[in-house]
Parts: sequence; C-alpha cells; structure tokens
Amino acid sequence: MEETRAVYKLRRFTSSTDRDFARALKVYSRFIPPSLKTNTNEIAYWLDNYAKHYEDRLLLYGFYVNQRLVGYSELAWFKEERILIVDYIVIDEQYRKNNVFFEFAEHLRHSIQSEDIDVDYLIAEVASMGELGQAFEYSRALIRLLKFLGLGLVKAPYFQPQLGFSNFESKIRASLMVSTFGLASLPAIGRETYRLFVQTIYYKHYLRWYSMYEGRASEYKTQLDDLYGQIEEELGEKKKIEINGYKDILQGPNSTTEGPKSAHFKLGYLSMLIFLLATGGLLALKHFLDISTISLIFIYVATMVSFFSVMSLFSPESYKVFKSLLKFMSSFRKRK
Repeated sequence: MEETRAVYKLRRFTSSTDRDFARALKVYSRFIPPSLKTNTNEIAYWLDNYAKHYEDRLLLYGFYVNQRLVGYSELAWFKEERILIVDYIVIDEQYRKNNVFFEFAEHLRHSIQSEDIDVDYLIAEVASMGELGQAFEYSRALIRLLKFLGLGLVKAPYFQPQLGFSNFESKIRASLMVSTFGLASLPAIGRETYRLFVQTIYYKHYLRWYSMYEGRASEYKTQLDDLYGQIEEELGEKKKIEINGYKDILQGPNSTTEGPKSAHFKLGYLSMLIFLLATGGLLALKHFLDISTISLIFIYVATMVSFFSVMSLFSPESYKVFKSLLKFMSSFRKRK
C-alpha cells in the first residue's frame, strides 16, 4: 500500500491583489468571533499601504494543506522596540486536529526566523474568558498554539482596545502572552518592560491602525489613554511581573479549578495502562505465535504511532514523538 503524506505550505501576502488573499480573509471572517474581529477592508488597506508610511512591517500569511488554504495569520513587527505582535492566527475548524495545528506553528516559526528583522520579544493578546464567553473556543485554541510557540501568560492587567468605532463588544479585559524571540520561557519581566509592551501595542499599533480614519485619531487616542490609565492603576507599585499566570484562562465559564487537572491525571493513568497492556499483549503474541523480533518491533512502533497521533492533539511533546516515529517507520519500510 502506497504511503500518502500531507503537504504543508505557508505563503506571505504582500498585496491585496495577491492570489488567495481574498480567500484567506474569508477563513479569517468565518472563524474569528465578531468581538475579536478587525474590519477586513482595513486589513486590505494596510497590506497595501503599511510599507509606504512606516519602517515597521505588517506580515500576513496563508497556510495550506495539500494546496488547500486552511489558515490565516497576521503579525506586526516594530523596528525600534524589536517587538513582534501576533494579531491573529486562525485555522479552518475542519483542520483543527492531528498535526495541522503544530505544522502551522512550525511554519510560522521558520518564516519569522527567515525574515530580515531584529526581534527581542514575541507578544500576543488573548481575550479573557470571564468576559467573553462567545470567543472561548477561539481563545483556548490560540493559547494552545502560542504556548507551542513558547509564549507564556503575563500576570498583569491588560485591556483589548475597541476594534474600530462601532464594535463596542470588542473593548474587553484580556491578557498578554510573551516570549523572547529565541522562544526561551520567561519566568518574569520588569514593570518598565511590560509598560513598553502596552505602549507599543496601544500607540504604535492600534492608534496607527485607526489613523486611516482622518479626523478621528484624537478620539481613539482618548480611549487608549483611559485604558492605559486603568492598567497603571491596577499595576500599583508592582516592580516584577510573573509569567504563566491565570491558569483558569483555559477553562470555560462554568469550569472549576479542579476539573481540567483531574482530567489530565486520568489521561496520564490511562496512557500508562495502555502501554503496559500493549507491551504485555505483544510479548504474549511473540511467545505463542513465534513472531520474529523485527516484526514485533514494527507492530510495537505502529501501536505507539497510533497512540501518539491521538496524544498530539493535547501535547506538543507528543507531536514531536509522533513525527519521529513516522520517520522511523518510513526508513524501516524503505530498507525492507
């Protein structure tokens, strides 16, 4: 039987007339909740005009599986601050399974590293679950992807500014996720560093974005000033800000603190039981049916591939093992 493999590709858009850009915006529009959505006309406008006004960069990508466009990502890089902001990462819900999720992350990582840009920090906004139930599934998936990229949750107050002048549901409490560009985990950051993050996002990203509406920039700046004042007030005298706070952000509105923890323990025990049963069963099979050692190894590896293909839905580490096992089986079959 001939082995088939999925082919993944990431493509950067540089113009609103690029092939598939309109399709990418349709994926974005279908799967981003209204309260987290930026007007697609604004995205198209800035794709065509950003480089004309600023040395910073707007980076838009489409992600393909077997030549089918299934994902969209939007990032912004700020040269002076050496900060890369993740605006959006979205995948067609039909493809949010197996290794597609992690392949998207890996392709983005490699593409960012190949760009001629100097980056110290990678940052993203994530809506708070307590105030935005409708966006829960998207935000949970986004956190999962960003954690695979190495980002941690910042334990500090933050508010997502209103997206435009009529999307009133979009001004919500949120959180920032951050990592160094080398994807090293950060245990904490200083107050001034966090202020730099917020100031860059508010005044060099949001304010600049809505300056396209002439005559309303000062109105929008007033909103940003109010939100920034709230953040400063809630920070108080805190000098050091921890990373990986807000463990409950991945839980739904009706979840309890113990629910997910208990589920993970059960999953771990089940995994151990499956491995023990599989090992015992295969050894018994070899004893009674006199199966060769090579065949036994192949069967055992195939069993582990099946197991880790399921586990890769929950863990980036399992996905790495899954890919390694596939490569091993591929080389084994070629030798045969």
